[in-house]
Order: sequence, then C-alpha cells, then structure tokens
Amino acid sequence: MNKLQIKTSINKFLLPERIFIFGFAALILAGTFFLWFSFSAAREPLSFLDALFTSTSAVCVTGLAVIDLGQDLSIPGQIVTLFLFQIGGLGIITFSTVFFVLMGRGISFKGREMVQSAFLHTPRRDFLVILKSVLWFTLIFEAGGVLLLYIPFSRDYSPGWAFYHALYNS
Repeated sequence: MNKLQIKTSINKFLLPERIFIFGFAALILAGTFFLWFSFSAAREPLSFLDALFTSTSAVCVTGLAVIDLGQDLSIPGQIVTLFLFQIGGLGIITFSTVFFVLMGRGISFKGREMVQSAFLHTPRRDFLVILKSVLWFTLIFEAGGVLLLYIPFSRDYSPGWAFYHALYNS
C-alpha cells in the first residue's frame, strides 16, 4: 500500500461523525486516567470504574456521581472534573473549532463539515458567528454565576476559597 492509498483509506474511515465519537471517547478516557491517578484523590485513589463513571458523567454533564466530588477528590481532581464539565458542556466540536481558530490554523473543509454535522440547520458562513455567540453567552452567564455564588460562599470561606467554590459551582 502506498502513501496515497493509506491517506485515502484513513480519510474514508475518519468521517466527521466518527471523529466526533472518537473525540468524545478520547476525552472520557483522558479524564478517567487523570482521575484514576493518585494526585486526584483526597482520600484513597479511585477505582478505575469510579474514575470512568465520574469522567463520563462529567463529559456528558449528567450530574450523576458515585463519589462525593468535594470530599473524595483533591483540588487537582476537582479541576479535572471542572475541565470535563466545561468541555462537555460546550461540546467537543465547539471546543476544537475554537482551538484551531485561536491557533491561527483555520479550519479545513473536513473540519467545517464536522461542525456542520453538529449544526445541521446552520449555513456554513454562520457557524463561526454562532460559535462566538455560544462562547460569549457562556462566559457572561458563568461569570454572573460566579459573582452571585461568591456572596454566600464568602460568608463561610476565605476570599480565595469562596471564589474557587463559586467558580466550580457556576
């Protein structure tokens, strides 16, 4: 098999829908391994199944947990779940599109096609506008949530911890 045949085979296999699914699975597995490491545990290390369930739940933004995130996870473990919530909530496609745009690499036709498959009803020229709107609204609402939650948390915690709890819970 020559290079052109290999590249053609890979392109046929990596359809936009498959890339999305593989990205989703890769994010869940990466989160699982980070949560499985001992630095993520506050008490005893999580079992592989607990780490997998927690990671899957965080990426899918279901809110289900088999552990007490505040008690069983260390700060690094909680930060891992925070990133999984954010990436899962915004969507892997949205996140990867923003990443490539910010890196100045632009988006390939295949990448645009992948984003289009997520926003089927959206004309091609509008998906960056939608993407920017989603990110701005998310940032604005989460910042508002942090400000509103900071007030009650500041009664029980130092300013730094109050901000952390407000950020995590927003």
